[in-house]
Amino acid sequence: MLLQLIKERESYKEKLRIAKREIQVRDGHIERMKSEVKIFPLDMSSARVHLAFMFSSPLIRKFQGKTENIMQLDYLTEISDIVKVLKRMKHEMKFKTDVATVSNFRSTITDGPIA
Repeated sequence: MLLQLIKERESYKEKLRIAKREIQVRDGHIERMKSEVKIFPLDMSSARVHLAFMFSSPLIRKFQGKTENIMQLDYLTEISDIVKVLKRMKHEMKFKTDVATVSNFRSTITDGPIA
């Protein structure tokens, strides 16, 4: 019985040694990935649009073959609140708001908004 316990202990020690080595290898990979990450600041001065806000009214969905209205959002208040915040900013923010149609979405994406 004692011999069996000693063998089990040695087996667990070996498993722990292997797991520890795997963790060290993963840590090394993570550290290398961190050092490889290059962060470039956005050049916001050349952006045509910094922030685009698109909304749909009425908002609908198709569910089990039926078209249903989804609870209306108060998009006018949201837009007003965003404009208030933008006015307090010390930097220029180009803001665009539009109804979310396929055409307007395509146009907005073409403008390349940052957010």
